[in-house]
Amino acid sequence: MKTLSLLFFLLPLMLAGQMDTAQVSAYARSYQFEQYEEYQKAIDAIKPYYSANDYAANLRLGWLTYMTGDYSRSINYYQQAMKLAPGAIEPRMGYVYPAAALENWEDVIAQYEAVLKISPQHTVANYRLASIYYARKEYKKAETYARKVVTLYPFDHDSVLLLAWINVSLGNLQEAKEGFFRALLFNPSDTSALEGLKLVK
Repeated sequence: MKTLSLLFFLLPLMLAGQMDTAQVSAYARSYQFEQYEEYQKAIDAIKPYYSANDYAANLRLGWLTYMTGDYSRSINYYQQAMKLAPGAIEPRMGYVYPAAALENWEDVIAQYEAVLKISPQHTVANYRLASIYYARKEYKKAETYARKVVTLYPFDHDSVLLLAWINVSLGNLQEAKEGFFRALLFNPSDTSALEGLKLVK
């Protein structure tokens, strides 16, 4: 009787262990397929283990469906991941890829701003917001975000270069000149920095 009771107790644990092992193996296959850009196979490998309440599954499928070009479905997976982990940055940073592909720029901006509420110093979010606002010719907004990155990373080539061009647009030519010069110290053959330096001389 004791043996039977113990068996009933252990059976769910044994089955759960088998399921966990199978799920890990499925994820391993998924990563292998992704390595060879077989994204649909990568999706199919883990789909049998999908649960709406599984954060990792929603995050993973958000990425893979984005890579297949199914942007709307990708957004749905990332939104579900955000619901499951409201304080997480990674699903928001994933969400922006399909949103940008669909040219939903207000959604992209909203997610980057949400990231900055969680982590104000997040360099990628700050840099990309600076780039978006620069493209929109909203130079003061662009300057605010670009300057945050340059303050943290004064020798980051892309951020220094972007801020230099923003300063050109704002008429801050001396600061722009200094930025282009610094960008050339990082990459002496950078054509954008060379062009900018000629412009502000």
